[in-house]
Amino acid sequence: MKAWFGQIARNMVLTSGLTLIVTACSAPPAATGPAGNLSILSLPADFSIASLPDGWFLTGRARPEQISPAPQNPAHQLKVTSSDQGFALIRKTDAVLLATPYLSWRWKPEPGNWSYHPVRILIGFNDGGELPLQASGLARLFPRLALPPHDRGLSIIWGPSALMRGTLIHMSNRDSDRQEAYYTVRGGRENAGKWWTETVDLSHIYAQAWPNDDASRARIVFIGIGAAKSNHPFTSQIADIRLSR
Repeated sequence: MKAWFGQIARNMVLTSGLTLIVTACSAPPAATGPAGNLSILSLPADFSIASLPDGWFLTGRARPEQISPAPQNPAHQLKVTSSDQGFALIRKTDAVLLATPYLSWRWKPEPGNWSYHPVRILIGFNDGGELPLQASGLARLFPRLALPPHDRGLSIIWGPSALMRGTLIHMSNRDSDRQEAYYTVRGGRENAGKWWTETVDLSHIYAQAWPNDDASRARIVFIGIGAAKSNHPFTSQIADIRLSR
């Protein structure tokens, strides 16, 4: 367990040179529709990180070729490549956790000599209290990235072993300091290189990660894709990210 903590810390901690490139923090968050669904990857035809749609923002350093729509499905699929700089592409949301607990997506990580694949899904929560003036949660591990204010952060990752599937860990053993959690939804380099469809119950993960919280008050305030720094570039294709009930 301690080895996992150390490896994730090495993968996630970013360098001091990171800067904010594009921000759309003032835009209203995306809300679920009457059917209780929200398509996170609903991209315009001219999507580019150089000119993001309202409600989206990019933090960190990334070149356009590192975050680009896939030609075969440009409206709902991105190709994301890590580098020696970390970044996060985030969409602000406003969704009640228990009303829309299911997060689904498809992804195809590139095989390679990675431990935890650097490309992962990021979710920010508000536990129902007053949000801090400064972002916390995932921002504690992305200290140079400007994330929306949140008090609970979840990274959904691809781990080094298929046996780690369903594993939930924290960066800290202190209950008062467990603002960020990591959930291994799938693992193993031998499973990379092909498409996988995932569905997770965020309310179940939230209850495991923060058992003292009142989950009925929790809201999902952003969902995005992050790429931790890596010594070599590793790619993952991610498609059809959706919240539903």
